[in-house]
Amino acid sequence: METIEIICFQCETAFEFTVEEQLRYRKMNFDEPRRCPDCRKKRLRPHAFQNGKRKYKKKYDWLEFEE
Repeated sequence: METIEIICFQCETAFEFTVEEQLRYRKMNFDEPRRCPDCRKKRLRPHAFQNGKRKYKKKYDWLEFEE
């Protein structure tokens, strides 16, 4: 196994998929990444924050229990 160069399908830049990453992905049964690390971070960011603020005020605000 050796380091693979992959082209990001979003920004079309080349990035390396190292042997360590390949082993980790294989262990977790993930497919090879299609986005570079920067595009992956940008893709996840909107879900964590809304308008620059946290989505939930407290850690478990989304766990509302009704009686």
